[in-house]
Amino acid sequence: MTTQNRWLIAAAGVVMQIAFGAVYAWSVFRIPLSQARGWTIAEVTAAFEVAIFVLGLAAFAGGLWMKRSGPRPVALAAAVLYGLGTMLSGTAHDLSTLYLTYGVIGGAGLGLGYIVPIATLVRWFPDSAA
Repeated sequence: MTTQNRWLIAAAGVVMQIAFGAVYAWSVFRIPLSQARGWTIAEVTAAFEVAIFVLGLAAFAGGLWMKRSGPRPVALAAAVLYGLGTMLSGTAHDLSTLYLTYGVIGGAGLGLGYIVPIATLVRWFPDSAA
């Protein structure tokens, strides 16, 4: 891999991390969502908690998957799952659907997405590791 190419990949990794950081905007949506659906703040916040829990599990699984398949298929699955989970959560009319879409599907995408740039960049920039 050329030096120039690895810097492009590093930039893409930073962009991925910024995009997946959107999960932390959940606090902006929880009050309007609870008011619109008649759910409590705790019930709405639980969707975020499920997403963060699933993120950890998916990051572990994604790391194992990346060892076998490389970063591209894991990154693609991450984008599809996070996007799908986020979009479908907008159609949730009950809490179980919200937990499944945002928490499980979106959280799985987050976990897969977080592990890709971290694991890949550590390997591609060994000169930067301390």
